[in-house]
Amino acid sequence: MVPFHCRRTLTTCSQVRNEVAKVGIQIQSHPFLLSHQVFTQIQPKAARDGFCSEIQKLLILREKLALYLWRIGLGRAALHIAAEDDSLITHSSVPLLVDDFIERLDNLSMDYCSFYSSSFSSSADHFVQCLERYLYIDKVS
Repeated sequence: MVPFHCRRTLTTCSQVRNEVAKVGIQIQSHPFLLSHQVFTQIQPKAARDGFCSEIQKLLILREKLALYLWRIGLGRAALHIAAEDDSLITHSSVPLLVDDFIERLDNLSMDYCSFYSSSFSSSADHFVQCLERYLYIDKVS
């Protein structure tokens, strides 16, 4: 999830599709992957399609959004690749839930901010110590 104050700057999927059509950006899987038997399985194909979709959105939105939103989208694209790898390796019938994982990370980051927002202006070592304390002490207990 994107923080509330940033949601107004995001475009809808239909706007993204319109921009892609105007610019003529085409991102597709390599023809070998499309013809390969493993790729035709449902989870890997869905994960790869999700990855391509995220990259298309990033190409359009990178000029319009702040740098940290670009990185969030890049992280989501990386998770789609991980979902594809997982389904190819494990042959699992259950896909990785990328959106649920992103939502969990967003909740953790917002919760961290409410406790340790003062660590943002301190040194990198202090920030890492606060992050470790939050993840391994506060969240465990």
